[in-house]
Amino acid sequence: MITLTGKKISEGIAIGKLSFYKRDIKEIKEIYVKDIEKEVARFQKAREKAVMELRVLYGNSIREVGEANAAIFEMQQAILEDQDFIDQITNIIATQKLNAEYAVQSVAEGFISDAVAKEKDYVQGHDADVKDVANRVLRILSRGWKDKMLTDEPFVLA
Repeated sequence: MITLTGKKISEGIAIGKLSFYKRDIKEIKEIYVKDIEKEVARFQKAREKAVMELRVLYGNSIREVGEANAAIFEMQQAILEDQDFIDQITNIIATQKLNAEYAVQSVAEGFISDAVAKEKDYVQGHDADVKDVANRVLRILSRGWKDKMLTDEPFVLA
């Protein structure tokens, strides 16, 4: 018998197949790009798609788990709409002529310390959320990560 502990995200009893979720760890490589405008546009498109995903998740979560639990998606959306975050990424692409994936990862790694210094309350203490936001954008940029959770059967996520 396996005993798991963790945080619940909703009330009640769940019955279904146990599904373990493991985040894919991708190695992001520093790649020189020739067409800077195209790379910035690729980042902006991925960022906009990530914002839309988070809006949908927020709306669905309000109905399913309540506004307090859904607030995480609203906060992650605020990170993606933060002009400093966007400017830092586009600056790396433009000045260093590097790929969007590398720029997103680099900025995410340094964004927490910068946010603390600039007193951005919505970021302080939420480094995991900044990483989640970066991973969401990286997944969209890479197009290679599949959503492994699509199923018609009920399941319990661990």
